[in-house]
Amino acid sequence: MAELFMKMSTSRVVVLSGITRVGMIALRLSRLTRTKTIYIMHGCADYEAKLNGREPNSDWLIKREKELLRSADLLLPVSLKFSEWVREHYPEYAHKTEHLFNGIDPPEKTGYHEDRRENRVIAVGADRATKNNRILSEAVESLGGTAKLIVCGKVHAQSLKTTPHTRYLGLIP
Repeated sequence: MAELFMKMSTSRVVVLSGITRVGMIALRLSRLTRTKTIYIMHGCADYEAKLNGREPNSDWLIKREKELLRSADLLLPVSLKFSEWVREHYPEYAHKTEHLFNGIDPPEKTGYHEDRRENRVIAVGADRATKNNRILSEAVESLGGTAKLIVCGKVHAQSLKTTPHTRYLGLIP
């Protein structure tokens, strides 16, 4: 806690990426010190809870997300389309919502390109448990047919295997 306060005392901006206990403490400290805050929004816990049939008002994550949305000086959803969605679903925060291009350079910079095709999903995060890509791969396999899954990211374990319907690209330069 002391280290966090010391770092914040010399910072002009605090960037929060994800909803964590330390991040929430930093958010509250930033209000006390009048330090600007930016929230990089990777998803929407409230919307995901509704999709998964959970009661949104009882979830710690959702309550913290609402606090972040209300308190952050700038919201940066990780794509233009997601930014538009946030503005539509949270019009009270539209004035402080921009978008962040999420770490993958356009094809003209990387030389990597995949045409958009039906029945194909591109996922990131490789074998991180929170991404559920192994389960997603199993689901795509069970669909059969023309369904395809392409997973990008660093694989830390050998739990992800290339199959007829799933391809692992690893890190994209």
